[in-house]
Amino acid sequence: MKALHVRPSLASALGAISVFGLALLGLMSFLSFMAVLALAASASLAHAGTSHHDSDASRVSHAFAFGDDDDFEYVLVDGNGNTVVNTGSGEWRDIDDRSRDDRPALWFGLGGRRYVVRDRALLDRAEDIVAPMRELGRRQGELGRRQGELGRRQGEIGRRQGELGRRQGEIAMRRLDRHDDDQLDRESDAIARQMEELGRRQSELGRQQEPLGREQERLGELQARASHRAGQELRRLAEQAVAEGRADRAER
Repeated sequence: MKALHVRPSLASALGAISVFGLALLGLMSFLSFMAVLALAASASLAHAGTSHHDSDASRVSHAFAFGDDDDFEYVLVDGNGNTVVNTGSGEWRDIDDRSRDDRPALWFGLGGRRYVVRDRALLDRAEDIVAPMRELGRRQGELGRRQGELGRRQGEIGRRQGELGRRQGEIAMRRLDRHDDDQLDRESDAIARQMEELGRRQSELGRQQEPLGREQERLGELQARASHRAGQELRRLAEQAVAEGRADRAER
């Protein structure tokens, strides 16, 4: 059997290409991790049936609760731009469009009919009912901001890893035209050390993300239960308002 001899310069080039390949593989793994993280966060919110937006500038929030009651849907407006929207039938926009004036009101659809409640006492009760949803939404939003900041830092590290991988590839190409070169070796070693350090930092950020993801999932489960409970209680409130004549018909 003949022994295979590889010139040192070619061996070095192949080694550099291998390092470059590993760098690209690491970057691809990171991007896949971020995609999975995003899907997990979306799944958590979808499971909860709610999402929450809270603007630091205006303190305006919008909570969307997608329930399983096809015969009842509502939009609760507190007069300060904060709303809670629940839909079972998918036709909530018909109600939502009517609540644009932001006056305190509970708009709801029940049994195929549309109503609006502006009775202050009933609205206070409705606000008490959805208060747990609002608080959970606020906590989810804060947690999401922390996750987003970690994700931003992970993305920056991934970008730097990709740049280092590109430089490793350039070194590999330069080795094809040059014999043993101490300068290229030093450059390659320096890049390898940087890649190792970035990998450690990336792993640490990943460890920080894990408990946040678990907490987001837990809050999502609490939000799902709170949303379901609020929908039941608001339906009873709406039925009471209709029965007592404290809800006005709202034409489509």
